Amino acid sequence: IMTELKDLEKDPDFISSYAIVRDVFKDELYDLSEQDFKELTQEIMLTCESVGGDVDEENIRFYAQEYIKNNFYYRFKKIRGQL
Repeated sequence: IMTELKDLEKDPDFISSYAIVRDVFKDELYDLSEQDFKELTQEIMLTCESVGGDVDEENIRFYAQEYIKNNFYYRFKKIRGQL
């Protein structure tokens, strides 16, 4: 079930996942807004859950790194109508 982002922002799992995603992406040269990072964090959390994993630091970090390795940026921006 997709939780509204505004509701998710109060969730401790989201808060810690968001910090991990920001950390993984800190040295990348993507033009991501605060809202982009929130949506990306939500997407990564949903990915973790959809493959049967927890939203612990190891999984969040792994999938954030996979997004970078697999050139997620174009797809991420295109889905949002930004390209």
